[in-house]
Amino acid sequence: MNIYIARQPIYDKDRHLYGYEFLYRDSSTNSFNPAMNGTAATRTLVSNLINEFGVDAMTGGHYAFVNFTRDLLTSNFPFLLNSRQFIIEILENVTLDNALLPHLEKIKSKGYKIALDDYVGEAHESGLAAVDILKVDFMQTTPGERQDIAGRHRGHVTLLAEKIETEEEFHSAQAMGYTLFQGYYFSKPVPFSKPVAQVASATSSLLWEEIRRPSLISASWQISFQKM
Repeated sequence: MNIYIARQPIYDKDRHLYGYEFLYRDSSTNSFNPAMNGTAATRTLVSNLINEFGVDAMTGGHYAFVNFTRDLLTSNFPFLLNSRQFIIEILENVTLDNALLPHLEKIKSKGYKIALDDYVGEAHESGLAAVDILKVDFMQTTPGERQDIAGRHRGHVTLLAEKIETEEEFHSAQAMGYTLFQGYYFSKPVPFSKPVAQVASATSSLLWEEIRRPSLISASWQISFQKM
């Protein structure tokens, strides 16, 4: 049986690689299966990335952006990841309300960077203090909206222009103050696959058992998992 994963590069203003966004895939078709639960997709993606493909091998030492659902943000799951390797990316359908903010603050207190996906400037304002990277959707915003977002948030967060499809959009985003960039102009998501290893599957089972426990994970488990 094969497992699948996809990654899309993220660059800085000088076109130097900053990191990759990793995306769940469950077949050779390079697209997300809409029938898949988002929480389960991220759990499987992270397990495959760490246990099967290898984080360093897939990132070359750069950041790995991974999408998180609300369920995962309020669980112990983030703390199983190495904060020097992973950036916690909040899905656009997650509301940054008062109930979620303490969880985000706890994540930040452990040294993790937090990114907010597909920001269009209309929501989440009260929760942006917990965000390090604001990913602004260039397909869902007008030039004026992108400029307004940059003017309000530049200097407070790192602005990432996502869904950049042309050189003109890239240069326009640079001029507005965006410093990270992602989109088809640079690269479409690139798929990878490999046969699954039984030993990693066993490790994954232990991981999910630990996540379901109500208490916080032990330091020894976190250290041992991060070294895999």
